[in-house]
Amino acid sequence: YRGSRAQTLVDVAAYWLHRVLGTWRGIAITTPTEFNREKLLEFNKIHPTFDENRLVVKPNPVTVPSGPVTPWEERKRQFVFAGRLEELKGLPLLLVAGDGPLADWAKAQHLPKVQFVGQLPRDALHRLMAESRAVVAASLCYESFALVPAEAHALGTPVLASGIGNVGASVRPGFDGLCFAPGDPAAL
Repeated sequence: YRGSRAQTLVDVAAYWLHRVLGTWRGIAITTPTEFNREKLLEFNKIHPTFDENRLVVKPNPVTVPSGPVTPWEERKRQFVFAGRLEELKGLPLLLVAGDGPLADWAKAQHLPKVQFVGQLPRDALHRLMAESRAVVAASLCYESFALVPAEAHALGTPVLASGIGNVGASVRPGFDGLCFAPGDPAAL
């Protein structure tokens, strides 16, 4: 507890010093998504810290195989969940690819139409995404950057996303996917 309090005092002192000196006035701040930018602007209204004109969105790059997008009619009738198998990723809603604390639970559900492929190398995951009808991003929390939806979009694959944080903000409903209420299996 004391170490935590001492570190907090150091952080507060550093924050105060930089505000007095105006250190942050001349720098640009980048965020990976418009959603993150909006959250920082909300914070800045309460605690003015930076010049909002110097807050810019610079998405994280994604690397996927180049080449033509697989036409819809050539795709397999499958949906892909790619991510860590844990509660916050919305695992109880849909299961397919990944590994994590809920892997044993997921397999114990004996879902006949679900294939567990485990954690895949990026190139294999991208092939799976590219041949699928959609990728499911069922997150139940804000994520710093929605990498799986970004990769799916780069591959021309629609995303079914829970409408929360960067995951929901990464989808333009009716254009490159659809959003559903987080944690609602019927909506999915």
